[in-house]
Parts: sequence; structure tokens; C-alpha cells
Amino acid sequence: MPIDERSRTIRVFISSTFRDMQAEREELVKRVFPELRRRCEERGVAWSEVDLRWGVTDEEKAEGAVLPICLAEIERSRPYFVGLIGDRYGWIPDEIDTDLRTQESWLDGVTGRSVTELEILHGVLNDPTMAGHAFFYLRDPAWAQAQPVDERATYLEAASPEEVADLGPEEAEARAEARRALLADLKDRIRASGFPVVDGYADPEALGPQVLEDLGALVDQLFPADQPPDPLDRQRAEHDAYAAARFGLHVGGEADRASLHAHLAAGGPPLLVVGPSGTGKSALLATWAAEAEADPAAPLVVTHFVGASSEAADAAALSRRLVGELGRATGAPVDLDALPAEPDALRTALTDALRRAGELRPVVLVVDGLDQLDDRDNAPDLAFLPFELPAGVRLVASAVGGRPLEAALARGWATHAVSPLDPDARRELVSAFLARSSKRLGPELTDRLVDHPSTANPLYLRTVLDELRQHGDHFTLGEVIDGYLAAPDLPGLFAAVLARWERDFERDRPGLVRDALTALWAARRGLAEPELLDVLGADEPLPHAIWSPLFLAAGESLALRAGLLGFLHEPLRTAVAARWLPTDEDRAAAHQRLADYFDRRPLGPRVVAELPWQLQRAGAWDVLADRLARPDLLAAAYRADLPGVRAAWAAVEGASDRRMVTAYADVLTDPAGHPEVAWEVARLLTDAGHPAEALALHRHLVGSARSEGNERRLAAALANLGAALLGGDDVGDALAAFDEQEQIARRLGDDALLQVALGNQGAALRARADHAGALAKMAEEEAICRRLGDLAGLQASLSNQGAVALDQRDYGTATARFDEQERVARQLGDATLVNRALANQAQVLADRGDPEAALVLLARQERECREHGDRAGLSANLVSRASVLLVQGRFPEAEAAAAEAGELARRLSSESTLARTLFLRATIAHQRGDRATAAALLDEHRPLVEALGDRSGLALALGERATLEREAGDPTAALALHAEEQRLYAELGDRSGVATSLSNQGLARHALGDPAGAAALLAQAEAIIRELELPAMLQVTLGNRAAFLLQAGDVAGAATALAEQEAICRQTGNRVGLAACLGNQALVAQAHGDVARMQALLTEQERICREVGDRPGLVNALGNLVTCAVASNDAPGALRHLDAQLAEARQLGPEGSAAVVTNLTVQMRMRPALGDVTGLHALLVDLEATARTGGDDAVLAQCLAIRATMALGAGDVASAGPLLAEAEDRARRSGNAHALQLAVGNRGLLALQQGQLDAAEPLLAEQERVSRAAGIPEGLSAALGNLAIVAQHRGDGPRAIALLTEQEQLCRQTGDVQSLVLALANRGEVTARQPGRRTEGLALLDEAAATANQIGWAPMAAQIQQLAAQLRALPGS
Repeated sequence: MPIDERSRTIRVFISSTFRDMQAEREELVKRVFPELRRRCEERGVAWSEVDLRWGVTDEEKAEGAVLPICLAEIERSRPYFVGLIGDRYGWIPDEIDTDLRTQESWLDGVTGRSVTELEILHGVLNDPTMAGHAFFYLRDPAWAQAQPVDERATYLEAASPEEVADLGPEEAEARAEARRALLADLKDRIRASGFPVVDGYADPEALGPQVLEDLGALVDQLFPADQPPDPLDRQRAEHDAYAAARFGLHVGGEADRASLHAHLAAGGPPLLVVGPSGTGKSALLATWAAEAEADPAAPLVVTHFVGASSEAADAAALSRRLVGELGRATGAPVDLDALPAEPDALRTALTDALRRAGELRPVVLVVDGLDQLDDRDNAPDLAFLPFELPAGVRLVASAVGGRPLEAALARGWATHAVSPLDPDARRELVSAFLARSSKRLGPELTDRLVDHPSTANPLYLRTVLDELRQHGDHFTLGEVIDGYLAAPDLPGLFAAVLARWERDFERDRPGLVRDALTALWAARRGLAEPELLDVLGADEPLPHAIWSPLFLAAGESLALRAGLLGFLHEPLRTAVAARWLPTDEDRAAAHQRLADYFDRRPLGPRVVAELPWQLQRAGAWDVLADRLARPDLLAAAYRADLPGVRAAWAAVEGASDRRMVTAYADVLTDPAGHPEVAWEVARLLTDAGHPAEALALHRHLVGSARSEGNERRLAAALANLGAALLGGDDVGDALAAFDEQEQIARRLGDDALLQVALGNQGAALRARADHAGALAKMAEEEAICRRLGDLAGLQASLSNQGAVALDQRDYGTATARFDEQERVARQLGDATLVNRALANQAQVLADRGDPEAALVLLARQERECREHGDRAGLSANLVSRASVLLVQGRFPEAEAAAAEAGELARRLSSESTLARTLFLRATIAHQRGDRATAAALLDEHRPLVEALGDRSGLALALGERATLEREAGDPTAALALHAEEQRLYAELGDRSGVATSLSNQGLARHALGDPAGAAALLAQAEAIIRELELPAMLQVTLGNRAAFLLQAGDVAGAATALAEQEAICRQTGNRVGLAACLGNQALVAQAHGDVARMQALLTEQERICREVGDRPGLVNALGNLVTCAVASNDAPGALRHLDAQLAEARQLGPEGSAAVVTNLTVQMRMRPALGDVTGLHALLVDLEATARTGGDDAVLAQCLAIRATMALGAGDVASAGPLLAEAEDRARRSGNAHALQLAVGNRGLLALQQGQLDAAEPLLAEQERVSRAAGIPEGLSAALGNLAIVAQHRGDGPRAIALLTEQEQLCRQTGDVQSLVLALANRGEVTARQPGRRTEGLALLDEAAATANQIGWAPMAAQIQQLAAQLRALPGS
């Protein structure tokens, strides 16, 4: 049988007799085969040997029960065969199974032959094509004769004691002589066969070197170490074999194939064939592709079956193979080794190859099994494929679903659901499948299978048929069929198969099925058969005689891909996990088992491929860190799987306290002593976000390149050094490195190197805020990229130019650059670059008012950064995300993102990113009402931006600090800071920043009592903002303008501004701005007397504030809801809102003191009116204790003042005095105007009640003064009323009337009806006592009584009516 030279697998069948060849087997297994395996592995060849007698102690078991297995294993091993023959002929079976004779027709008429001779006949002598790959070794008979007499019978053909006992000595010896004759004849035929024969090796020790020489020469001949076979031929053979196997089993599907042909003819987008596992997608594509290729007018069809090999599941290998096949087909062969390893560059190469091929002739790519791709570099998201296929290129692919389907739909692909098998196709499959084993089912059993709905799935039906093929009892086939058809789905069916395998194949090795299949489940890319046998064995590999029966039985469900054994079907994998690996701990243990195995093996490609991955899946972080720290393993893994190394370290550092920097400490401290990994460690540390730690290593590499005089290597080293310096914010030294890189590029005349150097310089200049210098470098870089056709470099340049424009708030230019960046990235077919472009666009969207769209784009970029361990990219992403979340008012999420970004920035030693996170966190704290934390974060932020020379960051900090000063009551200081802020923005050419500063200056001017100046500043800011089209800033300015207009009494103007603000906030999703807007609109509704609208607006404001965590806004909303409830005469509702407001205000700590004070002022009026004096007292005691502990004088003063008021109301003057004294003192110290006016007012009232007018009047005057300044209407009303009483007592009726008139007007404005009643009654009495004004005064008294009755204050109404009657009874008019 001729060997397929493209195959990379050697599987040698070892044939020998049983007892007399044990020493030879030991020699081969322990010395020869490991060396051959090592040689093969170095050349990418899978080696395994099959010896069904090794490790078995029962000759009957070894010989009599395994003849069918022997013949099957010989077929699997062709054309490799080794025959070992000594002086025993071997065991002769009494009979050969009829079914086996039917399958192997050459056995007809063959009787009385040993199993060994049958193996030799089947494997070699009956097949002359085995020449060159079969070897025989005949042992010298003298060796057996030289063995001790008592052992000699083991090695010579002689009558056994059992034969002598059963047959008698003569007959037994006659049969032994017959066997000796057969053995002699067999040796003669072997010698005469022409196959290589070593005739007469001296002993078992001499056999080993001879076998090693012969098979080693064969390995060298087939797979020369210096002449690797063409990888395209090898891979094509794997894919052709995979397709042929499925094509042979494909039945039905004519409609599906017709649909695919029609789609191809009609044009349109790529087509994804979808369907559950086992529905025949692979068979459909294999058959359809063969039909398409058979058409003389067919396009170039290139097929790739992801399941064909472990390598085929690697998207990078897939891309390389497609590039190679396209180059070969178009007459432009490609050196696959010269293709780039980096995913970005490889995708570009694939896109170029597709474009070139499509220009010559139509191309159809067929990619089967996208869902089986290794999850690396976003392969399941189709990142390796162009977003838009070049002209002339069509694509048909398949997948079960999942991420490939989602990605395909997002790209606008068409889909085709594969059709289930119809009854005729099922019947055809039943007949064809069983005929391969010379079996058939009767009509009734066939109908039972065909009619069951589950058998519409081809894999389900084939699995049941394979089980029936192996069932020996024809009479129980019906029961077996019914048992399997009871399985509800494919995993359930495979669970039943697993149970059957356990029953049939675990007699000699308990747990064999479990251990073998869980090992295959845990393998990254499959296991070579010798690896699996090593894992299954104890001290030695598991004997083939135990393993082969299970392997042959499972042949339809397992796949051998490039010498690695794995599952052919995902449902089997699912069933294995469900049966034996149900928990995370079980799965981790399975991975640990393989990790332990590969950890014991010498370093080689298989160890590199499996060990780090297994340790990562096992969660063995310490061991993984130790292994990655090994220089030999790191060097090999870096070359073979750099993304995997990065991901492994990202996992280690994310799940443990082990750090890459510590692991490579020896390399960092002594780079000259580790030349084999210095470059790798430097790049790895820099890429993983440890630029500061890698600096010394990069400088060493620069020095080494200088000393070698290798300018190209020096340029690369300088680029790496500059990147590390820039990552650590050492912009000056980074620029120096990039400048030298540029000089080398110009000296070499290397434009490609020059554009890289220019891009690096542009990035460094941007970091220095030298926007003009950065753009100049980037413009030259862009021109070179366009001239060279370097699309990857072009998109990078466009991205950087857009970032500069974004720094300058030039959103139009930024959008144009980022849009072109996306177009180029799509042209490259690079999903990673497309995502980066989208992330850039997200920042523009967020700044221009579309945060939800921005967050969607940022989420995609974040996932990519986390998967690749890109911490620098992740920190930048998190900063952007936090900024958008802040605008939306999602403060907890924003704080979490900013905090994580800050932690990453500290680990990366990136002071620029750290500064941004500190500012973000300060802004978030400010928005949440925590001004103290905001100020502390700004204090940490300012030195960083000053040291970095970041004037834009400094301007932001000045603006935020100014706002804090204004809110703390110092608008003058705020204006000074804003002036500096405006100057910096103007110097930077940042007009949006200037507008922000002007707007905030307007707020400060208004706080200083300059409404006209404030309005002018706001108008300037608004004009700039509208010109720049910045909705996020516009809504803030509109809100500020509306607030000013409300205070000025321009309700209509405020309503107009607020309506526009609301529309912007709802459109852009700015919930913080919307909440503030709703609160102001509620004030407009209040001014219009529309209580229902006011309540609706405030209710929505309350909900939003709770959702976004805006506690200050929530406190304001609840306070206004109290007012709304009072206006609706809803006292219980008002009290409920008061309690809620108080709870939220207390949570604010010192920042909530003012709100607590205001709340208590209202509580003081409402609770007694509702008869809840006890509740008010308990509340005050609780708050007082908390305030004393926390040192909150403002709240403490308010509690004391209210308690004093209550004591006075109860007539407890003795208790009231000390309370008032302490309240006044603490109020003055804390600036609590509410408590101060209440304390001095009550002292004045007490003096008034005691007739001490001279003492009362100045106290009441201070109450009036404080209340007017602080805008406390209830305090002002009380002061006016009591001062009127003083005037009345002094006989100054006109002054008393004037004071009471102002009190009345104030009560009408504020809706204080109770105080209005008192003001009317007092003014009525004073007026009635004035000469000639009794009627006027009585009218006021009547109004007061009527008003009291309206609010249910009957006792007061009666008292007023009694006073009026007394006045009417007075003599005179």
C-alpha cells in the first residue's frame, strides 16, 4: 500500500509471538520507541506504536480473543509493520469467526495458522505495496538454546504440559513438530519476500539498535529534518480525507445543495449554513463543494474543514493556509514561513490574497465548523475574516450557532438552515451504513428507526447504527433500538453509549472509559495516542491490548487530526462532561491531571502547546507562574504562541498575587546573562503594562544592538524603548529614542521604518500636548502610508490624528479621521482595528450627546482588552467608559470603572492615565454630594498634571475646584480660579473649554448678586456651545439660564429654556441633567399653581435620582415633594417625604447638614400640627446625639433651637434658656442661619413675654436681618409679627401695621396659611384700635376667622371672633 507522503503520522504495528518476545518488547518500548517519538515530534510528525501483546500476561487473552482487533489495527497502521520472530510459532485458534471470514475473504480456506502468521499475511505478505515500510527481525536460535534449561521451554516451540496431558506424549510432540515446520516455512517465505529482513540478531539488546537504525532511516527518508514537506500538501490531504469521509456518508440533501448553488449564482452576502450538531452540515458542504469543483466553468473553490485537524482549528493557521492555496492557484506561490505571525498583519495578508485572486477569477471559500475554532484572537467572532469580501470572492461557511452566528448576522450575512433527513434519506443511510459491515436490518426494525423523529438528525441515526453494528445478539436488536431511541437528544444518546462502553471495556482496566475520555475532554488540541496511553497507565503506558478494543468501538465518534486524538462531535464532549465532570472542581482536576503529565515530559512542541494552557484551566497559578518563568519554556512559547503567553500571564496576575515582574527578576537584573529571552521578556513586560520595570532591559537591548552595529535591530530596540518610556510618561526620553529611530530610517532609506518612527514621535508629541508638532509628524506618516499602500499604518495614523482633534474639541475633524480609520480597518478585514475605530467614535458620540451608542462600542473594546491582557488599552477604555457613565448619572458604575482604571494606571506607572482617573473620581464624588472627597482627589490630581505639563488637565481641575469654592460660599475665589481656567483653555485653542468656564463664571457672578453680569456670561457660553454643536454642554447652560430666569420672576422664559433642556437630556440619555431639569420645571408648575404637574415632575425626578445614585438631587426632589404635598393638604404624604428626605440627607454626612437643618425646620411646624410632638422630640434627641458625636454644629444647633422652642411652647422657660444659649453659640460658629434666627427670635419672644421690650427688640431685629439674608420666610414672618407687637406696646400703631402688612404679604407668597391667619388677626386688632379705622380692622378680623375655619383651625377662629366682638362693643367708631 503506497504511503501518502503528505501524512504526518507514523503508526507502527508490532507483530510477534507472545511469551518468547517479552525481552524484545521491553527493549523497544523503553529505549527505541521514545527516541523515535522524539525525532518525529521535532519534525511535526505524530509517532505511535501498536503492540497488542505488550503488557499482557494471559496468552489466551492476547491471542485468541483479539484476532479481529489485530486485523483492524493493522489496517489503521498501514503501511508501517515490524515483525519479530523467534523460535515459537505462536498460538493457533481453534476456529475463526464466520463474520470475520466474511469481512476478510482471504481467510477462506486458511486453517491451522497461528495468529502471528495471520498478522504477517494480512499486514505484509499478501500486500506487496508494503515494501519499504515493513521490517522483519529473526532472532538467532542459538540465543534460546543458551538460556537456562528451566527457562528454555519459554523460547522454543515444544509440546506444552497441557498438550501432553490431553493428547499423550507422541501426539503432543507430533503437533509441536508440525508447528516447528510451519515456523520454518514462514521464515523461508519472509526471507524470500523481498522485504527487509535482519536474519539472526544475537539477543534482545542487539535488536534495539537495529530497529532504531531501520526505522530512524525511514523517518529520515520520509520526513528529512532539513527538508520539511510542503505544508500545503499535508494540510490539503487532511482536509481532503475529512471531506471524503463525510462525502461517503452523505445521503439526501438535494434541496440543501440546490439552495447553496442558487445562492452562489445569485450573488449577495456570505452564506452561513446553520443547524444543530449532527445535522450534516459538514457532509453537505463537502458534497456541495465537490459538485461545484466538478463543473468545468466552476470558480476556484478552496475548502477548509475546521474539524480536519487540531491545526485546522487555529484561525491563524487557517488564514495562512488560505493565503497559500490562493497563491498556488493563481500562479503566485507564497512562502508560508514568511507570512506575519501577528493576527492584525495576517488578516491584512489574507485580504490582499483574496483581492488578488478575485481579480483573476471568481473565488469561493468554503469554511466548515466556525464554532469549532480555537477561542483566540476573537476567532469565533470571525475577526480573522474581512468585514467586506473583495470583489469576485464568495464565502460559504457553517456553524452550530453561538458567537459565529451572532457575528455573521451583525455583518449582514445570509443564513441557511440545513434540512433534516426525510424518511427516504434515513432509509438509504440505514442500508448504506450497515452494508459497510456486511449487516442489514429487517423491514420492521428499519421502519422503527426511520419513523422515529430523532433519526431526522444524521448524527443521531449514525450513532444508533454504529451501536447496532457492534451488537452481537440479533434476537435482542429490537430492545437495543428502543433503548437508544429513548434518548431525548444527542447528549442523552451519547450518555447511553458511554454507559455501554463502560460495561464492555472496563473488565481489565476499571475506569478506562472515564479516564480516557475525560483526558481527551481536557486536552487543548487533542492527545497523541502514546500520550493518552501514558496518561492511562500507572508506571508504564496502558497496553494496546486493553486500549484498542475501546478505540475501535469508538471510531465513529473520535477523530485523529494530525496525529492528535479528540472528539469528532461536540455532543459527545458534552455527554462526557455531564457524566464525569459536573463541577468546576472536577473539570479543574481533569486539566491538572494533564498538566502533571506534560510537566514531567521533556520540553518540546507538545509541552509548549499544552502545559501553560492546562495549568491555566486548572487554576494552578503558582505553578503556571513558575513554568512561564523558565527561560527555555518562555522562549519556545513566545515563538509558538505569544497571544497564549500574554493571556496566561493576564490570568495569573488577575487571580493571584504572582507578578510577571517578579518572575523575570533574574532577567531584569542580569539581561546579559539571559540573551536567549531578554528581548522576549522586554516585549512581554511592556505589552502587559509594566513599561517602567522593562526600561533597563530595553536599554540593554539598545546597547547590545549598538555594539553589534546592527542598525535595523537598533531601530527596533529604540522603538521598544520609546514605547516603554512613553508608557511611563517619560515623554522627553521617549522622543529622543523615536528621533534616533527616525534618523536610522532616513539613513537606510527605509520608508516603512520611517513611517513607524514618525507615528511614534507623533504619539509622544501629543502626550506633551504639542498638537501642532504631533500633527506635522502624523501628516508625513500618513503620506508615506498612502504611498506604500500600508493600510495598517494608515489606519493607525488616522486614529492618532483623530485623537489630537478630539483633544482640541474639533469634533468635525475627529469624526472624519475616525470614520476613515474604520473604512480602512474594514478594508483590512481586521475586526480588532475596527473595534478600536469604533471606540474612538464612541468618545465623539459621548461628547456630542449619544452615550448609549458610545457604551455599546466601548463594551466591545473592553472585552477584547480583557481577553488579550491589554492593560494599557483596558485602562484607557475604562476611563472613557467612566466618563460616559458619569454623564448618564450612573455614578456607582462610573466610580467602579474609574477606580479600576486608576489601579491599572498605578500598576502601569502611567501618571497621565492616573491623573485622568483622579479627576473623574473627583467629579463623581462632587456629583454625589461628597465635596470633601472631591477636594482631596483634586489635591492629588493637580501636582500630577502640573508635572506632566498637561495644561488641559490643569484647566479641568481649576474649573472643578472653582465650582467647589462657589458651592462652599466663596464665589470670589471661584471667579479667580475660573479666570485662570479660561486663560488656559484659550491658549490651548479649546473653545468648548472656554465656554465651560464662561458658564461657570456666570454662576459665580450670580452668587455675588450680579444677575446682569451672570446673564451676559451665560449668553457668551451658549453662543459658543451652539456653534460647536455640543448638546451635553448646552443642556447645562440652558438649565443655569432657566434657574436665573426663575429667580428673576421670568417664569415663561425659564419654561422655554427648560423645555429645550429636557428634550436634549431625553434624546442623549443624560439622566442627571434630566433630573435637575425636572426639578426646575416643577418650580415653574408651582408658579402656575399646577400642583398635579408639579407632583408628576418631582416624582420622575425622585425616581431618576434614586436610579443614578444622585443623593443631593434626591434630597432636593423630596423637599419639593413636601411642598407639593402641603399644597395638596396631604399632611401624611408631606410627613412621609420629610422622613425620606431626612434619611437621605443624613447619609450625605457633613454635605447634607444644610438639608437636615431645612428638613427639621419643616418638621418643627408639621409634627406638632399633626399632634406628633413626641415623635418630633424623639427625632431631635436622636439627631442631637449623632451631631454631638460627629461634631456637626449646624445640625446640633438646629436640634437645640427646636427643642428650646418646644420647651417654651410647653411653658418650660427654665429648660429653654440653656438650650437657646447653646443653640445660638453653635449656630454662629457653624453659620446655621436657620438655627440662629430661631434662637435669637425665641430669646426675643421670651423677653417680649416678660415685658422686657428693650431686650426683645434687638434680638427680634437680628432675627429679621438673618432671615432676610438667608431667605428664611418662616423666620422673617415670625420676626415681623413679634416686632409689630413691640411697636404696638410702644404705641407706634403705624409701624406695627406696616410690619404686619409685610408679614401678611410674605405669608400669602409662601402659602403659610397659619401665619397668615395670625398676621391678619393682629393687623385687624391694631387697625381697629386706630382712630377712625375700626371698620377696616374688623373686616381684617373677619377674614382671619374665615381663613382659620377654611383650614380647620376652629379654636383660633373662635378666639378671633371673640376679639372682634369685644372691639365692636367698644364705644366710639
